Amino acid sequence: MKEFSNAPSTAASTAPKHIAHGEYIYDINQLYDTIIKMNNPNYAGNPSLFWGKIKLNIKTRSLEDLRRKFHELNVTLRQIGLDEEKSFVDERILIGERLLQKDYQPFLVQYAKRGIPSTLRCRIYKKILYSDVTQKEVDNFHNLNDQFQRWEAAIDDILYADIYQICNDDKYFIFQDMIEQCVLIFFRDRQILDMMKSKPHAPIICTSSTERIIGAYPPNGVVPVKKFSSYFAPICFISNSKEDCYYIFRAFYCKYICYMNSISSHP
Repeated sequence: MKEFSNAPSTAASTAPKHIAHGEYIYDINQLYDTIIKMNNPNYAGNPSLFWGKIKLNIKTRSLEDLRRKFHELNVTLRQIGLDEEKSFVDERILIGERLLQKDYQPFLVQYAKRGIPSTLRCRIYKKILYSDVTQKEVDNFHNLNDQFQRWEAAIDDILYADIYQICNDDKYFIFQDMIEQCVLIFFRDRQILDMMKSKPHAPIICTSSTERIIGAYPPNGVVPVKKFSSYFAPICFISNSKEDCYYIFRAFYCKYICYMNSISSHP
């Protein structure tokens, strides 16, 4: 891990200097290199593993299985984002509003498979991911922010460099403050370690001088991968507040994105 000596010690809109050649803890290419070096002795000599680089017997869906699972993507069905005819969009908005009134998550999941109109995305994503922001969540967000303001973390310089590179993009630079605060808080949130459906790696456990276990480091149990901030950035477009952005992303990460950096046989 390389420290960026000129990076700011507190949240700021200014970018750390001399980060163009900064080193990250790991990136997606290193994860891939790790996977292709793994061998499963239970499948030695299996001819189905000879044609690819990955020598693990990972279950994949057949083409027919994929067609059944994603049949809503059939070209004969209109999709929000592709078919922008006003009557179709208005119809989808009306259906979405009615489903939000019913407040039944499975209906909203089915509805989302053909796209969600931009005006409804924040509300529907919060319902689908069970990430409604109540006063309890707002208080927790502010507590995490207070922790961030009071003390630095050893990985902060790396996170600042990552945030700067993502925000140095004409699509995301206007969200720099939101991305910066949410990413730095994310790695201080101890609840995430228990919420993740799949852990990308065994958590690093810290102990005191008396060998007493203090907890995981980072507190959320996740070692940041290069361009981690890019997971956060698109959520900013649909969020009405930093709290919305944070809790939508946290639920999305713990339920889905955590698998992207995990070596697992989960289908």
